[in-house]
Amino acid sequence: MGASAQQPATVKDDLTIGVVNFHPTWGEKDANLKKMLTFIDQAAEKKVQMLLFPEMCLTGYADGTLADGSRMTVALAEAADGNATKSIAAKAKQYNMYIVYGLTEAIKDSKDTAYNTAVAIGPAGIIGTYRKIHPVEGTWCVPGETPCLLDTPWGPVGLGICYDNYATPELERYYIAKGARLILNPTASARGYKDGNSTGWEWYYNNRLESIADRDGVFCRQRQPFGR
Repeated sequence: MGASAQQPATVKDDLTIGVVNFHPTWGEKDANLKKMLTFIDQAAEKKVQMLLFPEMCLTGYADGTLADGSRMTVALAEAADGNATKSIAAKAKQYNMYIVYGLTEAIKDSKDTAYNTAVAIGPAGIIGTYRKIHPVEGTWCVPGETPCLLDTPWGPVGLGICYDNYATPELERYYIAKGARLILNPTASARGYKDGNSTGWEWYYNNRLESIADRDGVFCRQRQPFGR
């Protein structure tokens, strides 16, 4: 999807957002997808209109420290419009829901690299894909190049992935300049979130999110699954 979004003639102000924080089973793509479909059913029961899953939740997260994990991540990569997206799109249509989830996106003719991608799906199908512009997962992960601003009934919604918004202000500033009313930033980490010491990421995420919200006047929503 292109970087610009058209403001709907009538923009809704009331939005029920659901966020899913779960621990994917490392390398078990089918099992993770089954869990995700169940979470979507549960979200529909709570009248959720937009549902956010974590970064790379389809396979589990692999950073640059895991050689074997990186190979697995690339081996299990699929097209942005592949089988997982088709299954999730069916649920989005059934429940009239908007859903964003993370996967590793296959690159044609490459056995060693993939994209870290977030796919956005609406009731009518895919409405946007975003490839992480500032990946920190190692050499297997090819950087994306294009921001993604979604057209939704609630106005423009920007997509980032983890480090893209925490460490670089340019992406969220771009989205704000383009009229984004919300930024979704699915996140994962191979380290703990709240370890009670400097190895935990909670202090970093909270500090950066508060800075973004204060500086640019935008709502940011992130969720982070624990471990691999």
